[in-house]
Amino acid sequence: MTSSFNKANLTDNALVFVSIAISGFAPFTRSKILLIAFAIITFLLFKMRHRKFDNNIVIYIIFVVLIYFSQSLIFNFFSFISLVGLLLIILPPYLLIKTVGYNYLKIYVNIIYFFSVISYFFYIPSILSGTFHSFISKLPAILKTDPDNLQSIIIYNWEPYSNGLLRNAGPFWEPGAFAGFLVIAIIFNIILTKVVFNRQNILFIISLLTTLSTGAYFAMILLIFLALLLNKKTIYKLIFTPIIIIFSIYAYFNLEFLGNKVAKNIEVASDVTNIAEGRGRFTSAILDLEDLMKYPITGRGRNSATRYDKQGDDYLMENHRTNGITDYAVRYGIIGFVCFFFMMHLSFKKLCIYNNINASFSYVALIAIMTIGFSQCFFQQTTFVSLIYLFCLFKSTPT
Repeated sequence: MTSSFNKANLTDNALVFVSIAISGFAPFTRSKILLIAFAIITFLLFKMRHRKFDNNIVIYIIFVVLIYFSQSLIFNFFSFISLVGLLLIILPPYLLIKTVGYNYLKIYVNIIYFFSVISYFFYIPSILSGTFHSFISKLPAILKTDPDNLQSIIIYNWEPYSNGLLRNAGPFWEPGAFAGFLVIAIIFNIILTKVVFNRQNILFIISLLTTLSTGAYFAMILLIFLALLLNKKTIYKLIFTPIIIIFSIYAYFNLEFLGNKVAKNIEVASDVTNIAEGRGRFTSAILDLEDLMKYPITGRGRNSATRYDKQGDDYLMENHRTNGITDYAVRYGIIGFVCFFFMMHLSFKKLCIYNNINASFSYVALIAIMTIGFSQCFFQQTTFVSLIYLFCLFKSTPT
């Protein structure tokens, strides 16, 4: 019996690890073969463990497929590969959550904690020694772990200096992506432990600070500040709230990459024709909203043939978007957008009620996720789609 449990536990850990890897690890995010293999394995384990599809999820999947077919009719464009790609986005995360169950949260936290610690073995020496940093930059080519961009050694993704600063990407495709996965870990850990500041969260917060990600900083500040306000203990509000406010004001006006970056993004957003500079989150939001207004109900779909007006050799440059929130709305329409984030909120709400936490924290979690999504296109990735299915772990409906 113990042996059986250990095997199941090992399998669950492996599944969650692979889901994180295909969602964010630099060499694996574009691997169609790995994604298909993950889908097949999760489905087989789903059946072996005698899990059943929830009726409301069947309805949701049908709804998303209907959105795809309506887009096909409107744009007179159908791609079987695109349809399969859509199913690979929405189905494996559900199979994962139902197969692993509630342990998913703890396993996720532990995996992100492990890779946060690993990142320090590369990031800290790189700060202290330019020679070490240069050595790390050569490892991907030597090990041939990431032939596409020669940056990743799987457990760590090398980053060059940017404006004299070195950012920590962990194993993820860029520092902002690492920060996004850290925010989820902080949310899960608060829900599981009912504590904002513990050993794991402190390490997550330090790791997030090393990413130097503007969007993640705002998400973290909102998350911690609002979580403390919801805490029943007045002492936390009296001590930590002023500290967070003072730190936030200081960081915004004194950290070059924070306040100036925000100001620059807003300035650039006023000129959406500037392709070289106009790829930031604000410019992307403006361009996305213009696209959304043309097809607000159905959206424009995932395929570039319908997603963008401009086609041709330069369309990737012309249509590069970085705002995950508005990008999702354009791809799936307003109704699809509302449904996706409603399910995410419902999931956080059920988790809060199950763990005897103030249900209002579900709004805090949703705000934090949407804040990091404002600067990264996260919501096509397995880990982030998984968040909308967590409510399926509970039978009762929260009140």
